[in-house]
Amino acid sequence: LQRQKDETLETWRDRLYHQFRMPVVHAALTDLKLSFVEVINPFLSRQILREARSLPDHLRTDKKLFKDIVNSISPNIDYATSSAIGEASYILKYKSAVDLFKLELSSGDCKSVLPERFLNYLLQNLVIVESKVNKMQILKSFLKRYLPKFIVNKGSKLMLSNNLSVNRLAFRSYIICKMNRMLIADAKL
Repeated sequence: LQRQKDETLETWRDRLYHQFRMPVVHAALTDLKLSFVEVINPFLSRQILREARSLPDHLRTDKKLFKDIVNSISPNIDYATSSAIGEASYILKYKSAVDLFKLELSSGDCKSVLPERFLNYLLQNLVIVESKVNKMQILKSFLKRYLPKFIVNKGSKLMLSNNLSVNRLAFRSYIICKMNRMLIADAKL
């Protein structure tokens, strides 16, 4: 995976993407779906990859050539610049999620897996949000759109926290307890 002497940074980036990220990260995510659907990506055919690899760096970076082609044949519609999926840290504070955590973490099965003192701490400190609209996510999206990238990157680094939220910890505990119950039931078969 080391950079070769004749590789530009862009060529190295693309090679790492194809040789590591796709077979390791993407394949693992795709594997979850393969029991239910067949997955095919025509953009990964040998002919298209060979052609893409022959393009100069500036046309591959930020999908420039692809965007130029799409823009020339389609109506003027902006590209998505942020995810449409809500942040997990916010979704885990929905009342429905918190109610689910409380139900599981209060069960006898869960008390046999995790210390009762720990479970009580989680149950007493769970946070519920009143609105399904995450105003902070909207503000972040707005700032990302209008601030220079280096300021956004600097702000992101400052906002990183090493603390694990109680709701995220409750979610992980919920998964542990639920999985333990499923494995015990499976072992009895």
